[in-house]
Amino acid sequence: MQAGDQRLGVGEQARAAAGRQVRQRGFEQRSGAGEAGGGLGAAEVQPGEALDWIRARPKPLALYVFSRSGAAARDVIAQTSAGNTVVNHGFLNMIHPGLPFGGVGGSGRGQYHGEAGFRTLSHERAVLTQRSWSPADLFRPPYARPGVQALWAARRLGDRLRGQDRPRR
Repeated sequence: MQAGDQRLGVGEQARAAAGRQVRQRGFEQRSGAGEAGGGLGAAEVQPGEALDWIRARPKPLALYVFSRSGAAARDVIAQTSAGNTVVNHGFLNMIHPGLPFGGVGGSGRGQYHGEAGFRTLSHERAVLTQRSWSPADLFRPPYARPGVQALWAARRLGDRLRGQDRPRR
């Protein structure tokens, strides 16, 4: 890894963050032919410093937050945008079948994983089948049926008793 023009060794890697050097621990930055992307970096930083660093870059597909403070983890989640966010675990989101793999910015293809993907790609249709008689049958056409006529007559009678005459239908 390089900090400015200085090349730093693995295990002693450092990057400039908020004007000071932050020690990297045990992760190697790789860039090889045919490799899909860079290596994974880890550093101990203050929460505000980490948030500034994350927000200054393109939105990540996954954000892994390791913290003993639940409040700090919630702050990171509230103040960042990422495809997925995992707190105090690594890569569990990739193997959990019920979680979608989100997508932000230019990447959204992965969000079709799990139940959310099923719902996104499905067109739900409600089907209701009434198998026996229901009181709702009284209110379906044709309205000339005796049951409906009796209901209208009862309503008119109630209106007259209350002094609210309604015109006949």
